[in-house]
This record gives sequence, C-alpha cells and structure tokens, in this order.
Amino acid sequence: MSSRKNPDLTRISDTRSGCGEGPIWNAKTRAVTWVDIAGNCWHQTILGSNKTTTHAAPSTLGALVERKSGGYVAATKEGFADISPDGTFTPFAEFLGEEERFNDAKADASGRWWAGSLTTDFVPGRGRIWALEADRTYREVEVGFNLPNGIGWSPDNKFMYFADSTDHVLWRFDFDLATGTLRNKKDLVRFDKGEVVPDGLTMTDDGKILLAMWNGFRIEVINPDGSREEPIQVPVKRPTSCCFVGDKRDILILTSATSDVNPEAEEFTGQTMAISGLGFTGAESEKFGG
Repeated sequence: MSSRKNPDLTRISDTRSGCGEGPIWNAKTRAVTWVDIAGNCWHQTILGSNKTTTHAAPSTLGALVERKSGGYVAATKEGFADISPDGTFTPFAEFLGEEERFNDAKADASGRWWAGSLTTDFVPGRGRIWALEADRTYREVEVGFNLPNGIGWSPDNKFMYFADSTDHVLWRFDFDLATGTLRNKKDLVRFDKGEVVPDGLTMTDDGKILLAMWNGFRIEVINPDGSREEPIQVPVKRPTSCCFVGDKRDILILTSATSDVNPEAEEFTGQTMAISGLGFTGAESEKFGG
C-alpha cells in the first residue's frame, strides 16, 4: 500500500534529464510536458505510453506554459519565446541581462504567466518576479530574491506562494487575481540552512503546498498556516517540481535532476515519475491566455 514513507512510484518515461523541471498536464491530450534546463530541450509524453518526444531549443529553458490558442510560451535565458505546435521557436521579448536567465514559472487562473529570473551565478538579491499578461506586455513585480523557484496559488486565489531556494524560504503574498498585484509579503516557512533547499511546488485542492526539496529526497507537505505534515519520501536526491495528472487528478508527477548524482547509484535520478495513492488531488495546469 502506498504511503508517504513508501509511495507507489513508477517512471512515466525512460528519458533522463540533467535538470528536469516544470511539469505541466493537459487533461484533453493526456500529455505531460517538462523542460530540461541543463539540456536546452523539452520533453513530452502521453501518460501511459512510455513514449517520449524530445525537442531541442536554441536557448536555456526555465519553464513552458501551454497557450489557450495552441502551442507554448517558454521562459528562456533572454526573456520569452513562442513555441509553435510543430516546435518552431520564436523569441518575442528579450530583455534579461547577459548574466541572467529565467527559472520556474506558472500561469494563474486568469491566464497570466508568472516567472522568476535570477543571475546565472546566483547573486543574492538579484532575483526578480515577472508577470506576462495575455496581451504580451510584461512587468517586473517583485525584486530582491536569490534563486526564484516554485510558484502556486491558494484554491480561492487569495494568496500566492513563492519559493526562494538559496534563501531557504517559502514566501506568501496577498494576491489580487484581477489586477495581478502582490501585497503583504510574509515568510510562511523558513527552512534550515544547508544543502537541502526548496524547489518547485504544486497545490492540492484543499490548499496544501507540495514542495520538492532539492538534495532532500522528499516533498514537503505544508498547510496554509505554514505548519508541516509528514513529508513524502522519494527515491531521488534532487526532486525538482511536481503537478497533478490523471482522470481524477490524483496522481502526482515528479521531475528530478541528475546533476552531480551518479545514475548507477539512484535508479530514478533525472527521471520523471508518477506517484499514486497519496490521497491528494490538484487542479489541471493553467494555460497562458495570450
């Protein structure tokens, strides 16, 4: 029987990523899509097929989001780019500095896309949060972070959660969905300093935050008040991000990284996995409105 200490886990693809990140789910096509930041590419598999299609990219990809009109938008080293359904890559906003790149990103319920940028050498205080509107205008929303990472929203859209990896903190903001504004920044959880850092996250339907812990062999389960439940133990040192999939939206997809980990010592390292029987459900990935 699956449990948080011994979850029912299977690989959904034989593809191994240097740094798999940002999984998204399309319920209609049953496609799971994720990026490999280290490999300058993105992968897609139809759940249950064990067949993966890989697309090379001419830039570092931090994250992808599906467009409501078809295709994808990518958060890249330079800024934002369109990816057509056939994989054609077309930048449309290049504004980051040469020493910067985008990292994790996620769309809110209005179709606005939020993305975190950082410096490639992780200079403290240089990380920023950006918002890309459906009309393709973009704006800097918050500054002063170290390594921007996972983003998510409470089910009622009153709060936005945001992980800063090397600051070892999960932030919470009051959130206005209509205007895309953030207020009242609060450190909801501060983690112990050290090599284990918060990475990507997803939300459950009842408002829990599932937060992958890089170097930690686990996914933290965090309540809306910041209290922590028993974590989900996983067989990879570097879990990176997660999302819910399946007909009942009760299967957790987990990406991972091989960086500095011996694949022969960790069977699942760098692979994308499905975890069943946890007792959680979560929403389908939101799409970008532009």
